[in-house]
Amino acid sequence: MDNLTRGVTLISERLGAVEVSSIYETTPVGFSIQPRFFNAACRLRTRANPFEVMDAIRKIEAAVGRHRTFVNAPRTLDVDILVFGSLVIDTPPVAVPHPRLAERSFALAPLAEFGPSLVHPGLGLSIAELLSRLPAGLESVPH
Repeated sequence: MDNLTRGVTLISERLGAVEVSSIYETTPVGFSIQPRFFNAACRLRTRANPFEVMDAIRKIEAAVGRHRTFVNAPRTLDVDILVFGSLVIDTPPVAVPHPRLAERSFALAPLAEFGPSLVHPGLGLSIAELLSRLPAGLESVPH
């Protein structure tokens, strides 16, 4: 949880004002032999473009001790751009909206807290609608 808090602080300092969702504790995805995950979403108010945001995110992850070893490996902090306004971009290293966003309740639930009108730019469906299509059971944890 400390890494998540530190990550949010660094995002705010380096990218702009941040609104933070509740925190959700979930089982690991992919490589399952690791501790449970803490997930949250941040809404930024920034002048940076998606590529500048991605560059800052990678630096923030490194500052919190992330080392990229293998796909779904344990990590101290994992920050993704879920949506960036109404933009649709697939130019590495940026892919927005996040390619697997519609499949991940651990990303949709915190994102849905920012408002029922928030729409997935690629699918044209609200985040709340996408979340309702997935199995229930994700709960926020006190922080």
